Amino acid sequence: MNSVLLEEKIEQIRILPMTSAKDLESEFYNKTASEMQDSFFKSQLAVDGEYKIRRASKFATYKDTLVLFQFSRQIIAAAFLKDYEEFTDTENGGYIGKYIFDKNNILTFDPISEKDFNNLVSLDCYKKFTNATHKIPVSNLKVILDFLKNIAV
Repeated sequence: MNSVLLEEKIEQIRILPMTSAKDLESEFYNKTASEMQDSFFKSQLAVDGEYKIRRASKFATYKDTLVLFQFSRQIIAAAFLKDYEEFTDTENGGYIGKYIFDKNNILTFDPISEKDFNNLVSLDCYKKFTNATHKIPVSNLKVILDFLKNIAV
C-alpha cells in the first residue's frame, strides 16, 4: 500500500464489518481471519478488486475511502475504495451493488484487536467492533497508514 500517494486521496476512513454467519455472508462462513486473508483478500479482491455488498454493509459514501475490514472482532485487512456500482436488480444472494477497490492497494496484516485499534487512534468514544459500520475521523489517517505499513505481511 503506497501510503504517501493514498494520504493525498483519502477523504474518509471506514470500518466495514464482515461476518462469518452462514445466513448473511455464506462465502465467509466458518472461516478464520487467516483463511479470509488468503482466500478473499489475496486471491479474490487482489485479482478483481470487487466486493459485492448487501444493504447492511452499504456506506453513505463510496469514493476515496480507506476501508478497514473487520472480521471476528479484529481488523484483518485494508484497501483503498475507488468507486461503487449499484445493481439495477438485486442479484442472487441479495447483493445490491459492489465496491470497487484499487487492486494495487490491498493490505493484509496480523489482526488488530478492538483494544489495540482504540489505543492507536484518537476517538471521542471507544469503538466496539460490532456489525455496524464505523466512520473514523480522517485526522487519524497518518497514524493508521504508518501503523499498517509497519505490520503488513
